[in-house]
Amino acid sequence: MGKAQRLFNGSATHTLYGRITPTPEQLDFLQEQWNALASYLCERLSVWGYPVSTLLQGSYRYGTLIKPLHRGESYDVDVGVYFSWDKTSNQASPTAKQLRAWVQSELQQYVSHAGETVDVVDPPKERCSRAIYSQQFHIDTPTYHLDSASDQRRLACLSGKWEESDPKPLHKWFRDVVDHEHRDQLRRLVRYLKAWAAIEFQDAASARPSSVLLTILAAEACREMWAERFWGISDDTALGLVVGKLYERLANDRRVPNPVDAEEDLNRIPQEAWEAFLTRLAALNDAAQLAESAEDEASAALAWEGAFQFLMPLPETDEVEIIEESSSKALMQVPDVVIHVYDRPGGALLSTCRNEVEVPSIS
Repeated sequence: MGKAQRLFNGSATHTLYGRITPTPEQLDFLQEQWNALASYLCERLSVWGYPVSTLLQGSYRYGTLIKPLHRGESYDVDVGVYFSWDKTSNQASPTAKQLRAWVQSELQQYVSHAGETVDVVDPPKERCSRAIYSQQFHIDTPTYHLDSASDQRRLACLSGKWEESDPKPLHKWFRDVVDHEHRDQLRRLVRYLKAWAAIEFQDAASARPSSVLLTILAAEACREMWAERFWGISDDTALGLVVGKLYERLANDRRVPNPVDAEEDLNRIPQEAWEAFLTRLAALNDAAQLAESAEDEASAALAWEGAFQFLMPLPETDEVEIIEESSSKALMQVPDVVIHVYDRPGGALLSTCRNEVEVPSIS
């Protein structure tokens, strides 16, 4: 077992997993909001004469959603909107632009009477519309044509083109890539990687890996670790092994084929930003190796802190002592530190913390 397991997903008062993962109450709130929007859209859009359905997509459905980690960030929830018709029939069918206009219009109507929503991004994005909510989250609504006869989907783009895009097979692949017993650990590993990316690439946005890229890379690495999974490994050890595999793989070949469509490369990081990405991945790998070779929990936690910064909890101060190496006697305990958090220099006091600053959550 890794020496920092208690601080990753164990019995510590604060854990890395707890700091980056939405609480059950937060997830319930998000579910309530997207259910309400989905029901509204299905009812209102059906007036155009086509069966309409919705499907939760993205990180929420994969079980890898993380909290917003910086001021101004928000939860990202994806709700796909599907219009069904048979392409081979003689029935007139709408264009991609028409579908997008219908969805955008209904979102704007929804905002006018739904209390939790604040705004709708206008003009919409190329591949989705976005409703912004007051409590630190937004809902994206990618819109699809569902060919009910062939069970195939294509994405309606704002530019008017249809894009072959079907999220269903990839989700099924992820669900089945490891056995049920180890699926929860895989989801935790993806969350750790997404939190690292959110922290590490603030000053290099173009080099930041996408959520789907990290998800597939972690899943494929875990699939190879069948022996380690059989015997059982802690989260910190598993993360170190996954990061090592990722670095070795990407340092030799940057291409990451979609496991359900080998022609699609999931790595969208521009060539000019690739070196910045690899440099940060190498630093994460160094932190993982340093933590694995650490002699105790505190040393391992400090190594991981180099990668996760303020997200990484340190051992409780009443358990950490400064030791004289020659005699192994305790010289002193690390003192408690009171931290006052303000919204800006000289501004309003947001919170008072002891020893570490907690990550804010949805109020």
